[in-house]
Amino acid sequence: MIGKHEPTSLSHKVLIRKAVSLVIDSTCSLLSQKMYVLIEYTEVRQTLVCFYRQYTDLLGKMNSKEVDAVWQVIIGARVVMTPKQQEFLKLESTYV
Repeated sequence: MIGKHEPTSLSHKVLIRKAVSLVIDSTCSLLSQKMYVLIEYTEVRQTLVCFYRQYTDLLGKMNSKEVDAVWQVIIGARVVMTPKQQEFLKLESTYV
């Protein structure tokens, strides 16, 4: 009959195994997402740090148009980094 379960299929051990399996799968998914976002965030952050270093190395050697162009790149990198940082922090709080 449909809807009836055999008593052995719902034993305490089986239910615990299923629950543990679901927890492990969920945790693996969450950690994978967190690592992916962390890698993306780290890459963008590292790019931003490189831009700052290049900017400081070139201070006094650039004209105003070049300075503006460098700042536009830095601002663009910040725009990309901010949502990645927020996503990472959201996943981190979910994990905690």
